[in-house]
Amino acid sequence: SSGINAEWPLRPGYSEILAECQTMDRDSLSNRAVTNPVTANNIIALIELSARYGRDYRIDRETIVETMEHHYKNLEGDWLALRCSGGFLGKTVDSLAPSVSAVIVSGRSLSLGVHGEPEILVEGPLHPRLLHGILHNQVGKQSLLHSTLQQECLICVADLLVDHPELFKGILIIRVGSLIHLLQTVLTPEEAPLETLSPVETLSPLETLSPVETLSPHRLGKKIRYLLTYSNSISRNGPWQEHRLINGTLGRVPDNFSSRVWLILQHQNIRFTCGHCYLVSGDILGTKVSEPFFAMKIERFLNCFEAHSRNFVIELFHVLASTLVRNPEVNLVEDFHVLDFIKKSEVEIDESLEVVSKKFISCLIKFEFVKLANIENCIVS
Repeated sequence: SSGINAEWPLRPGYSEILAECQTMDRDSLSNRAVTNPVTANNIIALIELSARYGRDYRIDRETIVETMEHHYKNLEGDWLALRCSGGFLGKTVDSLAPSVSAVIVSGRSLSLGVHGEPEILVEGPLHPRLLHGILHNQVGKQSLLHSTLQQECLICVADLLVDHPELFKGILIIRVGSLIHLLQTVLTPEEAPLETLSPVETLSPLETLSPVETLSPHRLGKKIRYLLTYSNSISRNGPWQEHRLINGTLGRVPDNFSSRVWLILQHQNIRFTCGHCYLVSGDILGTKVSEPFFAMKIERFLNCFEAHSRNFVIELFHVLASTLVRNPEVNLVEDFHVLDFIKKSEVEIDESLEVVSKKFISCLIKFEFVKLANIENCIVS
């Protein structure tokens, strides 16, 4: 609306500006790189020049690195420009190591890296030099922008963990890249029933529509809190497609989920498989259901699935546990191919938990995934 544009004009994102720069010739890029005032256009033009001609390429007697340093020191208010130039120059926030420690102390692990790319799992406190290396030598190779944006998100997450730990209920590994992916791709609907949110916590149209990399750190943190609160609110009552995609991407599991999986593995000798990933009855030997090792074993298995399939697996285990509680005489097939089962059940991502549960029960009987089929009443409630 005009009111939004007058107060906070929506700015183009990194991909949009980079795509434009990639169509420009060397002289046009060089001119753009040094025009005033300095904005994200200048910074991304320098990044494109560096990609083509190297970091020592000179513009008006200065190398690209020297020009970038000069721009970085004079940037104000253009958050995309600051993040891109900071990533290019390898800048790291001083308070980052304590934020990592806050995540670890909460009993969780941390994953860095761009969503869909190989993740870097952090399971203990890190020396600032090592953390700098991960962000700029590993994450930075996946995405220069993420090398700084993930720092800011990590600080926001650590603060929220201290002030609002309930937002992370059921999340064992905080995947910063996946969180950013959701912030970039999921436009949480304004009409969503969020009675738990105060007016301060709801999002303005600017915060909903703007590319996440253009938001200030304050608005970025606000959007992260909104997303986590929204994902909690839809965990049991839908909308189901958003629940499966958002909570599947966040890696959230329901209460007592480890206990349900333990019950299944304890009931009989069974092997759940997905490609090269597996979860077997032997995993519970010498351990307890409450031990972090067992929860992490489950998490690694769930991480083999795409977001929506991951949630179908969680719902399947819920059905199987309920089945075995109500019908202890039932035995499952010893080699349970999870994706094959989900495909045969013909579940849809937007179907309710009740409908999906009924389809799972029907599939267990129809395709003989159970050895005794008197389980028609074992529907998840």
